[in-house]
Amino acid sequence: MRARLFAVIDTLDAITSDRPYRKGASFDVARAELLRVSGTQLDPTAIGVFVAEEATLREMVDLKCAVAPES
Repeated sequence: MRARLFAVIDTLDAITSDRPYRKGASFDVARAELLRVSGTQLDPTAIGVFVAEEATLREMVDLKCAVAPES
C-alpha cells in the first residue's frame, strides 16, 4: 500500500511542478486528473486517502509552489 500512496503523491508533485517544457498545473487540475485515473492508473483506496487528506496536501503544494521573496 505504501507504494500505491507514493504513486499518488508522486503524480500530484509531477502535475503541480514546473518543467522546462511547461508550467506546473494548479492543485485543482491535479486533483481532477487523479480522480479521473482512479481505478485505472492509480489505486482507488490510495485516492481515497488523498481525498481524506486533501486540505493538508493542498497546503503542501501551495508551500512548494510559493515564490520566494527576493532579498
